[in-house]
Amino acid sequence: YAGVPKNAADFQFANSYTSYVGLQVIHSIEMEYISVKLKEQLNGNHIYCFELYYSLANISCFSTTNIQAHFSSDSINQNNQSRIDRIPHITNNNSIVQDTLNWRLMTGVYIANGNEKFLTIGNFLPDSLSNVLLFDTDFSDCTWGGSYYIIDDVRLYDCTQADTTVYSIEVFPNPNNGIFSVNYNLGEKTGGSFKIYNAIGQLVYDERLTQNNGTLNLSLLLAEGVYLWEMSDNENKLLRSDKMVVVY
Repeated sequence: YAGVPKNAADFQFANSYTSYVGLQVIHSIEMEYISVKLKEQLNGNHIYCFELYYSLANISCFSTTNIQAHFSSDSINQNNQSRIDRIPHITNNNSIVQDTLNWRLMTGVYIANGNEKFLTIGNFLPDSLSNVLLFDTDFSDCTWGGSYYIIDDVRLYDCTQADTTVYSIEVFPNPNNGIFSVNYNLGEKTGGSFKIYNAIGQLVYDERLTQNNGTLNLSLLLAEGVYLWEMSDNENKLLRSDKMVVVY
């Protein structure tokens, strides 16, 4: 199909400018992905901020949160419209909604290995493990019987913070067994938030900070693995992010 705002999948104006792209993220027969070569290879141990806007198409029977991003050194080929079996690095953490009118913002952070040249967007999980909400029970309007999304304004940028003199954030011990502390001094910031994401980008912990300095003593039930923590200010600006390892 083609056309903005009217096309075979939806009637939706672009979030910005005059175009967008669509993809099927939940379907028993076919899955679709968006893949692009990055303008430049990612730098190792740099923190990259990721953004995209998405809108649920009118032809959908399901809504989902399973819009994900994967970074790779190679170009990923899809065989026979089947699901690509890769681990997502960023997963949409918004609540699931039935809204087909508005655009929603998906954000995430990624610490690069240093060899990534390609970005692929789609759903890397099978339908049985995907978070879905059926909202057209008689299937009268869902032409393709799945979950189809319009994607616009994809953005990836290096948000590594080189200046460590204004504020300090320390997570210790690292590695840990889910019991650890966070010392933070955000300087002139009036507060912020501390978040933890698992290896597939799902938010597993979120705490709002009401002062600019202090200590969080946490005891969390976390599975073994590598996690990503981030500290943001009250305006949701990323201040610092790094890896944390949980072992038992």
